Amino acid sequence: MGNEPGLPSFDLEPLPKLLLSMEELFLAYAEDIDFVAVWRQKKEAFGEMYMTIAREDKKVALARRQMEVVKAATVEAHATIRKKNALQLKTNRFERELKETKKKN
Repeated sequence: MGNEPGLPSFDLEPLPKLLLSMEELFLAYAEDIDFVAVWRQKKEAFGEMYMTIAREDKKVALARRQMEVVKAATVEAHATIRKKNALQLKTNRFERELKETKKKN
């Protein structure tokens, strides 16, 4: 019986008494709060946040449009480079054929 775990001890002393009850505490400070001002600040903060999000959404949309323009220009540039390379290959082939023809004559 001496090895059995016992119940945890409990603090039987009462909690310290608050100077004010919870109701008195909240009533005492509720008079100092300007709820209209708090509501107005909250409304302004949400308005500013909404405007910031709207501005950033516009910036994102503009960046997406610019990226599409850049992609199109890149595709066009690549096509032009491919055509130039193809023409250069043809020119090189013609030059070789011309040299071979001159050697034969």
